[in-house]
Amino acid sequence: MPSTPWTPVAAAVDPSAVLTLVGVHLRLRAGSDLDALTAWADRLGRELTRTPDLVGHARRWSGGAFWVVSAWTRRASLVAFERGPLHTAAQRELRALLHPPVVDVWRADPADLPPTWEEVGDRLRAAGERTRTRLASR
Repeated sequence: MPSTPWTPVAAAVDPSAVLTLVGVHLRLRAGSDLDALTAWADRLGRELTRTPDLVGHARRWSGGAFWVVSAWTRRASLVAFERGPLHTAAQRELRALLHPPVVDVWRADPADLPPTWEEVGDRLRAAGERTRTRLASR
């Protein structure tokens, strides 16, 4: 699966804005179909670029894992994309192929874009650890 560099979408963002960033880490289950994940990633990527209030996005394929990061001027638009029919269909179809996703949402200034993959990875590792700790305490 090809990685894509940070792709700015918005022409200009108010430098005083506070952006919402979301990072997602997906891992394929053993023997799962990479082609299905690639096809959905491409479809969702095309849809993403047409979504209002998206500032930019990137994706990375590394060692059996798929990483996505995007930045938004309005969290409501992020939620609308996430709950939209295409993203919902992708989640439904890919659920059996993937381990549970790790997701983190944070705030950032426009000057902090693009986030580094190191920062995204650190945030997602911490989010995954918080989830494991929460589940273990049940």
